[in-house]
Amino acid sequence: MPNVLASMKKPQDFFLGLIFLGVAIVIAVYSRQYDLGTTRQMGPGYLPLVIALLLGGFGILLAARSFFGDWEPAERLGISQAVLVLGGAALFGLLVRPAGLIVAALVLIIVAGFAYRPRKRLPLLVFAVLLTAGCVIVFPWLLGQQIPVLGSWFVR
Repeated sequence: MPNVLASMKKPQDFFLGLIFLGVAIVIAVYSRQYDLGTTRQMGPGYLPLVIALLLGGFGILLAARSFFGDWEPAERLGISQAVLVLGGAALFGLLVRPAGLIVAALVLIIVAGFAYRPRKRLPLLVFAVLLTAGCVIVFPWLLGQQIPVLGSWFVR
């Protein structure tokens, strides 16, 4: 039996494909708890199942693609970048009610933006302000989401 891992050209693609496939399986299993409905009358489990199928298919394609092309060494894991992105998301969750969408979105984008290298402060700040303005326009106003624009820290 030939060593499959030895013929792998892009190990990062292979393992990311396996992660996508694993997440897709978990989502598909849990989405089955809800009514699927039909294509015309979608139930609450329909969209998660479709997304799981697409993610699983993408994972299979990514894993299969790892055996073709030129060999690429695996890059080192960016633990600090992952901590910054996840930490920004956690801060958003903690800040959105008391501080409001404006502050929470700015904090999320700036903290997660520090995961990108090279770090350039002015483009990050401009991007954060523009994206936050877009979030304020889309979520509370256009979609009617019950997210406070200014939280209880600023409104009495």
